[in-house]
Amino acid sequence: MSPHPRNDVKALRAAMPATWSVWEGRTLELLRRGPAAVVQRSSGVALEALQLGVPVVELSFPGDTPVYPFIREPFVHVAADAERLRERLRACRDTDPSRRSELVEWARHWVAAAGPDAVSRATAVVERAKGRGPLGPIWDTWG
Repeated sequence: MSPHPRNDVKALRAAMPATWSVWEGRTLELLRRGPAAVVQRSSGVALEALQLGVPVVELSFPGDTPVYPFIREPFVHVAADAERLRERLRACRDTDPSRRSELVEWARHWVAAAGPDAVSRATAVVERAKGRGPLGPIWDTWG
């Protein structure tokens, strides 16, 4: 398990089965190891996984819709109950390499740049913002 940075790791350890372990490093490091699947709920980690060709399962409550528009079938599996989760995890385990390439291509539709290009674009945006000065408040929806 790789918890969200804001999760209470102590509480997670107390609640999870004894056979599970908590990943202490960065989630990206774990994803690069090529897990069979990522199980998450409307998280940006899904995009990170897809970019690496790792299948994703979205935990969903009936009638719920994901926060992110890239989380949708057939690129991201959706599971609303335990049986469907088992089915989806079996499907993820059996994902062939060509399907993983499709996941990477899908993720590329949602990411304008990566690597050095992303760094250069982000730096340009910050420099432009510094030159223009404050324009108003930024609302943090996670607050």
